[in-house]
Amino acid sequence: AMADCDENAMSSRCRSGGEGTTRGSAEYLPLDEPFHANLRDRAANGQYANLYFARLAKLRPAVQQQMAAKWGLSEARLREMQSKTLDVPEEAECIVLGTFYAEMKLKPNVLEEYTRDPLAAAAPVPDKYCGPGDKLIIEDETGRLVISGALVTQAKLVTGVVLAVRGQLDPATSIFAVNDICIADMSAQPPLPASVTLTESEAEPRPTDHYLALVSGLNVGAEGDGEHMLALQLLCDYLSANVGGGEELGLQRQIVRLGVCG
Repeated sequence: AMADCDENAMSSRCRSGGEGTTRGSAEYLPLDEPFHANLRDRAANGQYANLYFARLAKLRPAVQQQMAAKWGLSEARLREMQSKTLDVPEEAECIVLGTFYAEMKLKPNVLEEYTRDPLAAAAPVPDKYCGPGDKLIIEDETGRLVISGALVTQAKLVTGVVLAVRGQLDPATSIFAVNDICIADMSAQPPLPASVTLTESEAEPRPTDHYLALVSGLNVGAEGDGEHMLALQLLCDYLSANVGGGEELGLQRQIVRLGVCG
């Protein structure tokens, strides 16, 4: 086993009995720049409305394509049946395309926390935010429309989903009764690389090979009986070459990158 390793789990050099063992290295091209958050240049006074409208505009053609395929509608019939939330006709079947929003009464409200009497007792924390008084809403650039129907509740939709609902408006309640829904399909995925078949000799590990360690299910901070923490410690010890013999050391020194998948 190796001892006195650097605290970094992917350290470049560890020592075993005074003899240095160098970890392999490999160049790579980082492609995660679009996901970096530049907090220094980001304004904190923005609203989510612009994000939702941009997403709606981007996904509208994809939803319309799915609508035509699912409901067998021609382009002319699709334009005829489609309506904005504020222009829905009464007692006539139509289609409304927008962003789904769940208005949950039990969800914490920041404004209410500021206006609440500080001396009043705090309200008990609910087990869940969903409740019987919730409203299901579809929103577009013109306004909002309350929707209802067993199909909507069974679909288990979440706020932000872009979808089209088909049904008709109840003039007595101004609630849109939904009889069918349509959402955008998965976007086109890049093709998988062609599989490569290796011979038995080619599949044998070589000293010049480099490996990427992928880990998941870490659940850091989860409550437990200590067994989970022991597994995490063993993982750290293995990656830092603190456990194992000569065979394991040969593999450990070839691990050049660590990827945390979740």
